[in-house]
Amino acid sequence: MSANQSSATSRRRVSHVVQMVVLILLLFFFIAPFLLVVVNVFKSMDDITSNPLSLIGKSGFTLENFPDAMEKMSFWTVLGNSTIITTSATVLTVLLSAMAAYVIVRNPHWKLGAVFFAMMVASMVIPFQVLMVPLVSVYGGIFHVLNSRVTLILIHVGFSVSLATFMFHGSIRTNIPRDLEEAARIDGCSTWSTFWRVVFPLLKPMIATVTIIDAMAFWNDYLLPSLVLGLVGLRRPGAMRERCPVRPWWTGHLHVRRSHCGRWLVAGWGTDLGCLAVGPEGPKELEAERRFAAMTGVVFMVGRVSCVDSTARIISPSSLAG
Repeated sequence: MSANQSSATSRRRVSHVVQMVVLILLLFFFIAPFLLVVVNVFKSMDDITSNPLSLIGKSGFTLENFPDAMEKMSFWTVLGNSTIITTSATVLTVLLSAMAAYVIVRNPHWKLGAVFFAMMVASMVIPFQVLMVPLVSVYGGIFHVLNSRVTLILIHVGFSVSLATFMFHGSIRTNIPRDLEEAARIDGCSTWSTFWRVVFPLLKPMIATVTIIDAMAFWNDYLLPSLVLGLVGLRRPGAMRERCPVRPWWTGHLHVRRSHCGRWLVAGWGTDLGCLAVGPEGPKELEAERRFAAMTGVVFMVGRVSCVDSTARIISPSSLAG
């Protein structure tokens, strides 16, 4: 019996050792890119390109990369934008969603509230990519409210309030009994006071959950801010703000924005890669534009051009008829 126990113990030890070795190898595999970045930030660019795996480059240990990176990316401006937008959007989402869910749950006979809640739940199945181009065309071309942090905050709230309301709805319905609210009304609390003094404090677990989910989503989001905050000046205080007028098909006017590195934001139509026509608008150029647009279509894209002083124009469907 003791021999069997000793054999079983040995097998468990071997299995434990094998598991630890596999886990250590997996850990190293996953953190290797991060370790490579940490090692290379203290080396010069020449040392990084010549031997990225070395611990110390030929030029030695350096800290010049940090101030250079912070200056080029306007670190404090970017950090301030992210903090303001994430905090504001998260707070508004939590407050509005909790209040909306409370009204819907405590008014079961209100049919309009049930319709609103059903629409919120249904809207969660719509991917953002479907709304991306219409969103930019409406808010940018019709209302002219892009290039604003307030607009980005409101759009974040609009896209996240449905899921948050759904989560608060379930929490209020299952975890908060009506008896507590009735006791508060007996003590003289109004509906407003009852919500803030009784219901909202009891929603702390769900508030924490919604805050973590939305704050991480807002902080890590890149696509929506790149669409809304198209003006480079919102990201780099000293950047150039030259504009070149463009007339897309859905609006009377829009602008192509150029940063100091020659990148242009182009709005258009279609589902394939598009084109940005740069140069004088002569007969030959117009014909070339029509042929290229007929083959590819025009899409919302970011491109790079070499000439920055000429007139830029996007091909529209109406120009293809000629």
